Amino acid sequence: MALPLKSTLGELRSELIDRLGFSNQNQSARGILIPKFNSFLVRAQQQIWHEYALGDDKSQWDFNTAIDQKYYDWPNDCDPDRLVRPGLWISRNPTSTNPLWEPMEEGISGLHDSVNNISYWPIRYDRFVDPSDNTYKIELWPVPDASTYKVRIEGYRLLKAFAVDSDRTTVDSSLVFHLALAKAKADYEHKDADICFQQFERMLKNIRSKTRGNARHIRTVRGGEPRYIYPRPGII
Repeated sequence: MALPLKSTLGELRSELIDRLGFSNQNQSARGILIPKFNSFLVRAQQQIWHEYALGDDKSQWDFNTAIDQKYYDWPNDCDPDRLVRPGLWISRNPTSTNPLWEPMEEGISGLHDSVNNISYWPIRYDRFVDPSDNTYKIELWPVPDASTYKVRIEGYRLLKAFAVDSDRTTVDSSLVFHLALAKAKADYEHKDADICFQQFERMLKNIRSKTRGNARHIRTVRGGEPRYIYPRPGII
């Protein structure tokens, strides 16, 4: 069953203008309000996105390793600053009916780089911006010794475009609308602005309770505590 589509910028703005009492304005007058009311909605979504982690924008991305390749492209729609702890997992048997996923540790130091003759299954990773093209990359350590490993990223999607009337919200449309409504009412000094903020907070609380809020979880492995498996004795 398909999920209902989120509302568009144009739909939310039209409702927002009506709720603020401008429904009787002629088209020319309503047109003047468009940039300001777009701003209320865009900034409301940005605030929700940056201050709260909601379940509907959580996702995962998989990629396969390549032999002796340590650098990989970061997924275009994954926010590198909003990962679900620990961020990356690796499976050495991804095609199995019951694949084992091991958590990877973030951080590759100069000490790790000094051990440059190791080729094994990666246990560490780093995120960095490639200055040559200003894009995010992933570094794995040690360099993979097989192309059968699969790496999984768990995190949150980047905000989608929300600038033209046909663009849809990334986060819950009702949250975006009610926060924008509260901010607009406060801007126009409506007496019920505080009530609108309270309505937004109740909605947010209900949604977060359903999606585990902004908790960063560590997934257990085979019913037990996460196991960090290191390649060989003596390796950093």
